[in-house]
Order: sequence, then C-alpha cells, then structure tokens
Amino acid sequence: IWQTGSESGFPHLWVSSFPIQAHLTYAVAYGFGGMTAAKLVHTFVGISSIFGIAGIGWLCSGRLAAVVSAAIFGTMPVVLWELGHAYVDLFPVLFTVAAVLCILLWQRDGMLVWLTFAGALAGFGFAAKMTTGLMVLALAAAIVLVGRRPLRWRERILAGVAFGLGLLVIVPWL
Repeated sequence: IWQTGSESGFPHLWVSSFPIQAHLTYAVAYGFGGMTAAKLVHTFVGISSIFGIAGIGWLCSGRLAAVVSAAIFGTMPVVLWELGHAYVDLFPVLFTVAAVLCILLWQRDGMLVWLTFAGALAGFGFAAKMTTGLMVLALAAAIVLVGRRPLRWRERILAGVAFGLGLLVIVPWL
C-alpha cells in the first residue's frame, strides 16, 4: 500500500503516515477487522511486553520479582496510555524485552542461538523505531564486556559475532 501510493495512510491511525513503524502488522489487522483489530494488535503487543518484563524479573530473581516488575511496568501512566492508543512505542519495547530475555537464557545455558535470536529481535526493534539503536549498542557492549564467565575473551568475541549475525536483519532497512 505504501510503496504503490494507493493508500497514503489510514485516517484514524495517524502513525500509518510514517515509514516502517509496524505498518505491516497494522495493515493486516486493519484488513481483517478494521480499526478495532489494529488497536487490539497494539494492545496485545503491550500486554506481551508486560509479560516479558515479568519474565525478566522471573529469570533474574524469581516469582516475587516477576510480579512486582510486571505491576510496576504495567501501571506506569505512559504504558497505560499507549495500551489504549495505536502508538508505535510499544513495538520496540517488546523487541527489546524479548532480546533481553534471549540474552538471559544464553547466560543460563550458553547456547549461541539465543544470541542470534537476540540480535534479530534487536534489529527488528531498530526497524520499528531507530532510537532503539542505542539499546542495540548497549546490548552488544554488555555481551562482549560481561559475557558469561570472567576472563574468557574468545567466548565473548564469539558471542558478539553471534549477536551480530542476528543483527543482519537490519540490512534491508538501511
């Protein structure tokens, strides 16, 4: 729709006039169920982000941390406002949270495939909103500088390469 110019945007979904930002998801949902379906997709993304925050809390400190972190994040005024609007900022949040979850799983079991997934999710977050690039740099630096164990530089470099391979999903958007 946007490449051919047949529809410049959806009148009730103001973010549809901007490039890249989750338009495919909105367009498919809009095609299936109109404006309500597009907003429900975004609400689903927001609720998934809340569960992702709970997952980070669970992996770091257990059940209580999961409940507290989800409650704090889910009741923040900006999150509550974005849940009710089709605003694009929850898409990069979801991708960032999922990338962090993959990195935490990599730290637990050492499988490099988790870092490749994390890199891909970080790349999708960058495509959704370019300010996520700062988060991508922070995650890459943390993987290389911290790693899984101290004084294992070869393992850290390999981990950085695995994360970088996942980031290749950015190339089409560049």
